[in-house]
Amino acid sequence: MSVILAIDAGSSSIRCTAYQYNDDNTNASTSPLVRPMEGINQTMPMTSVVPNTGYIRINEVLSAIDECIDEVLRLLRCIPDESFKVVALGFSTFVMNLI
Repeated sequence: MSVILAIDAGSSSIRCTAYQYNDDNTNASTSPLVRPMEGINQTMPMTSVVPNTGYIRINEVLSAIDECIDEVLRLLRCIPDESFKVVALGFSTFVMNLI
């Protein structure tokens, strides 16, 4: 199974969601190219910006991103009789220069 991970680092939470990618063009008319995988996601509420300063708690943000990805990968490994490969990664942040 081909999987796309989408990571969103926002100012109030970090989220990671898995999407199944249908790379088999023979079923393109009956099966969507990309679909969210129900229950394969993780959200961690947090305040990443120090109030009244604009400073980012970068170590906390990076740790939360790692934890979210680890949890989604754990959930993917729990799908019975299914192996997966991550074929793409989407990343958005509240501050693009964080990347």
